[in-house]
Amino acid sequence: MSPFEWSNVIQEHFFLHTKLPCCLVFKKANISLNGKFFLTIRGRCSDCGSIFDGVVKDIPNTESRVIMECNYSGNYKISHSKKRKLFGSEKIRALTTMLNENVNPSVFNRIEASRLMSEGDKAPAQIPSLISLRTAKSRAISLTRLHQDPVIAINIMKYNSSFCSTIRDIGYDGFFVHFWSNLQLRIYKDCYSKCKIPSISFDATGGCCRKIKRPDNTMSSNLFLYEGVMEVDGKTFTVCSMISEKHDTLSICTWLKRWLKCGVKSPKMAISDQSLALMSAIVQSFTQYNSLEEYLRICFKLIMNTQVNEKDIPLCFVRNDINHFVKLISQWTPLKKSKFPRTRQLFIRSMTLLIYCSSMEEAKQILEAIFKVALSKYDGLCLGATNNNITEETPCAKSKKYLQSLISNKSSYFQTFDNYIENTISNEESNSVNESICADIDSSFMNWASIIANRSKIDVEQLEGEYDNAQYVPEIVPLVLNAMKLYPCWSGIMTKTFKYGDASVSSCRVESNFNNIKNRVFNGDNLPMRVDNFLEKLVSYYNGDHLLLQSSDSIVTTNSNIDENLGSNLDTNNYNSQTVSSNKSIINEHHLNDQELETDCTDEGFYIGGTINNSNQKLYNKNVVQIEEDQDMECTEKRKTSTGTILNNEFNTNICLPCKNGDFPTGIHRCAFCNRSVHLFGCSVNLVDSEEGYGESRICLLCFNQSEENNAEEQWQKKNISNRPPIRSANSYLTSQPGFDHLDLSQNGSIKAIIFLKNGNTFQNKPCTLPGIGKVILNNSCSPDSLMSILACAAADSKVYYDYLSSISKKDKTAKFIISMLNTKTRKVMHKERIILLAPYFLSKDKHLIGGISTIDAMDTLSSTAHKMLKNMPSYKKINQCTNFTCEDFSSQQSYEVVTLTAIDGKINIQKEVDIFFKNETTICSYCDSKRNITVNVKKNVLIELVSIPKELEASTSALDIDIINDIQQNYAGETLLTLDEIPKTLNVNGHTYYIRGTIVFNSGLRTGLRVTSGHYKAFAYRKNNYWEVYDDLKDGITQPKAIKNNVEVIIYTI
Repeated sequence: MSPFEWSNVIQEHFFLHTKLPCCLVFKKANISLNGKFFLTIRGRCSDCGSIFDGVVKDIPNTESRVIMECNYSGNYKISHSKKRKLFGSEKIRALTTMLNENVNPSVFNRIEASRLMSEGDKAPAQIPSLISLRTAKSRAISLTRLHQDPVIAINIMKYNSSFCSTIRDIGYDGFFVHFWSNLQLRIYKDCYSKCKIPSISFDATGGCCRKIKRPDNTMSSNLFLYEGVMEVDGKTFTVCSMISEKHDTLSICTWLKRWLKCGVKSPKMAISDQSLALMSAIVQSFTQYNSLEEYLRICFKLIMNTQVNEKDIPLCFVRNDINHFVKLISQWTPLKKSKFPRTRQLFIRSMTLLIYCSSMEEAKQILEAIFKVALSKYDGLCLGATNNNITEETPCAKSKKYLQSLISNKSSYFQTFDNYIENTISNEESNSVNESICADIDSSFMNWASIIANRSKIDVEQLEGEYDNAQYVPEIVPLVLNAMKLYPCWSGIMTKTFKYGDASVSSCRVESNFNNIKNRVFNGDNLPMRVDNFLEKLVSYYNGDHLLLQSSDSIVTTNSNIDENLGSNLDTNNYNSQTVSSNKSIINEHHLNDQELETDCTDEGFYIGGTINNSNQKLYNKNVVQIEEDQDMECTEKRKTSTGTILNNEFNTNICLPCKNGDFPTGIHRCAFCNRSVHLFGCSVNLVDSEEGYGESRICLLCFNQSEENNAEEQWQKKNISNRPPIRSANSYLTSQPGFDHLDLSQNGSIKAIIFLKNGNTFQNKPCTLPGIGKVILNNSCSPDSLMSILACAAADSKVYYDYLSSISKKDKTAKFIISMLNTKTRKVMHKERIILLAPYFLSKDKHLIGGISTIDAMDTLSSTAHKMLKNMPSYKKINQCTNFTCEDFSSQQSYEVVTLTAIDGKINIQKEVDIFFKNETTICSYCDSKRNITVNVKKNVLIELVSIPKELEASTSALDIDIINDIQQNYAGETLLTLDEIPKTLNVNGHTYYIRGTIVFNSGLRTGLRVTSGHYKAFAYRKNNYWEVYDDLKDGITQPKAIKNNVEVIIYTI
């Protein structure tokens, strides 16, 4: 063995035999083939000075164990503090474990202690300290790096054969690196020719790379990973990537244009969040327009003009991720601080209605409703003057009903609205509507919305209603106007113009790719890490991923050669630099008349001066670094500059009132950038460090917006955020909500709690003394407990149902008990009242326990329990009446507590079966052969029992032959397995809407798949806050349900 190997072995055997913490240092070792001893070793403890002598007498055989005679003498019983140096085989083993197996030094230290030590032992000297382990690990990692400086290391990587075709551009100050391989370009080109609508999702993420240390010991800015991702045959494909410490429009735009220079075409659709820097860079790179402002203006003019010019349509459809947009709305401060919880629901769902609008007229009606609700102080009926003594509702009340009806079933409404427009509005009327709209706006979605807000304010500010408006939130109006600035990006309003795309889009591909990188690719690494190490591992992963993607469906032809395209010019991208013609007007110009201006454009209006405000925007006053492009890029920029000049001249309009009235600027005040004459107020803003007074330098709105857009930066604000999933998915705001039109929006506060009933089998429920009966104990009360718990939740959540129970509580003990569950706080009182309630139905007179204690055994099916306890609270009443008044059985009535529906093999359409069940019938009277009319009157609560029977029984037995489904043996009925989401939340019964209050689930102890006599009932209550609560009387309190299928036996609906 080598010197750095045998000393470690002897040290380890020394501790295993002596259990002494001595740190041996070996100085003399002699091997003699002819001497008295074959091997002699002498060592000394560096802590206590004790001497170790070891002798091997005979020459050992090859590959055999060696016996060494040892002698250790000295003062070795003193305390020791020194550790043995980590070197040789032990150092190699430690580094292999920490680096290859990703074991932390502190963990390795404890693994060694577990391997060597026993209980009561002192720490051996060969277990290295944490400092030595960390130092060794750090030095080993440093040896694998190409250079100490990560930027220089990346530069060395670029000229390495493994990365030369992947790393494209590197920047030092500020740092950036562009990387994509030739294989990525080939895959993209092939997919572009095959895809109908090539779409790329762009986004940025942080937390991957550490900041770079400068030579002056300062740190760089945060490094973000930018990626463009698209879908290829159901798989995620990364198109291009960048790591950058600068996050402004210029840096992102340079990255995208460098990618376009590789001979690829820009996508037809680009998806991102509402980052101003990212959206502006996408517009400048993939469209023929120079800024996002110009893109939004041309979108507005295109959608307002009946005759669309094909040349004006942007070459790329810029979209926003719908989930990000809904999240921004849900974080609006006025909505979060509202004391009425349904205010937030109403406005968020109303804003999502705008996503699916296909015309500006639809959007206008929805916006008017939103503004009238938000700006109205009063609700209900109008007070004061009425027309012909007819009381009308306030605009707020009408708008609320309008929005609630759309949210309840918006798809059917939009279909009706489209038919209305097509059938009732002629072409001339449609043109006049568009002209009137164009006359009231100024080439901006936000200005158009601000005029609607002003009109809505005038309509509601002079009216008084019978009560206050719970949704009076005027602070939300500026937020809505800001959101409307980017309306063509987060909605489907432009899909007809582009002739492709859906109303809502998602960037889930790029978000999923970021999640895969952080949690799978770098699962064993501690992020953030050095940028060169991160880049090396990420490029290697992408190389393998793209090779698999290429070979899966032969996406890329083997004979293609991307190098032929690398030196080509931008002829393939001529579409990206087309010039917008100025000979044709984009839209017909319209002017506001004086009367409309005085009414609509007042000083108190909700106009916000053309800026884009969102959570990802931040302005910085920094020097712009000029980046030299080659000749082809300069040609492209010159053509786009000429295009921008034409568009700027055409878009030289603003909301300035003097300009609209024809009072143009005199030239006293001019823009500091474009030297255009401006007014002091209305069409310009203040320039920093400019002296106020005559000839003050200003900034016109166009230059201000352009400067703001160019200086915007990408912000990633997800550090240290928990991975806990949200309580409610944002996508749920986009779906229809049946029954939303019946919600009471003025209701505030949280849900009302009810008393929790414990099962009689628990030891906490002691015997109760009843007059005339004696001591009574309750057993197996899960069936009535479940029924009473759901009905009590229904009374707590529905005022109508509570009033119904209060009206019959004097004559019905069950209704009285349910009301007391809402008001009584002590379980002891409720336990006694429950025994009094159940005693007439379940008291056993024959069975007595020791001490004369009687038992109330409430073990029963839920259907039977309902028949006993809900005699005065039936689900429906059948009236059988003969048309012959002289018939001896002229009329008969019968009440039923439970509605029993049949599920075939556990499958059932509840709404359809309910419609059939409550359908009126006509039969022949058996007494007089006349017609008898059977009508069904549905009561306040409806209990639906689901009985699942095999399909063979349903096929062999006609439904008309089964008068009462209870005739089927209950043990023959199978389970009806449903998830909570599969249960309909509302039922329409004879024109009335019934709301779900809960379901009762039966769990049997036997796995037979059929109903049995033994088991346990649990109540799942659906509260008014749209959450489920589990009332299991064997538990200590209310619990939350699991996302599994349950054996649903009874579903309860009430008004």
